[in-house]
Amino acid sequence: MSAPSDLLQRWAPAASIPQALVLGAGDGGEAAWLAGEGFQVAAIEKDPERSAALAEATAGLAVTVRRADVQAMEVRPDTYGLIVALAVLHFVTPQVLPRVAGQLTGGLAPGGLLLVQVLSDQDPSAQIRRSQGEPEILPNTFPLEDGEGVVHYFARGELAAVFSRLHHLESERYRFAAPDRPEGFGAGEILVAQRPAQGEA
Repeated sequence: MSAPSDLLQRWAPAASIPQALVLGAGDGGEAAWLAGEGFQVAAIEKDPERSAALAEATAGLAVTVRRADVQAMEVRPDTYGLIVALAVLHFVTPQVLPRVAGQLTGGLAPGGLLLVQVLSDQDPSAQIRRSQGEPEILPNTFPLEDGEGVVHYFARGELAAVFSRLHHLESERYRFAAPDRPEGFGAGEILVAQRPAQGEA
């Protein structure tokens, strides 16, 4: 399993209640770590093979695996003290993104935290796609190589606008090491946002 990100380790203790939703749960590293920290975890994974492997990897832990497409899923309102969407929302079609953001915002319990990490429009792969003349389906949005879905590179201010109903606690556009890429780096953006607690504006 992959190790949990520094972002998750820093902010998970501030969750309002120990109920977590992990989108694009992959190999289960984040979900397993959260379960070890005392969370009840709902882990979402679209791919059937990966979701089956995820269920096997987290067997015996407080993790419920659900196979679902993030773009179409329904999130139970007022439920989660922590929602984790790391490296997943840039695969959501921009027209659908407001609906997904609404589901995630509504799914937070009062005082709950949302952790998001996406690719930014400064990522080298976006620039390479443009230089090679790949057609943009929408601004900063390209089809994936396998033809299944899209990748959307977030412009400055876009992520904040999508989650404008939440209080923004941390936001940063940054570069990260990517040794497997010819450029050696990628570019992304993080957002940590919180639903106001009961009685707060």
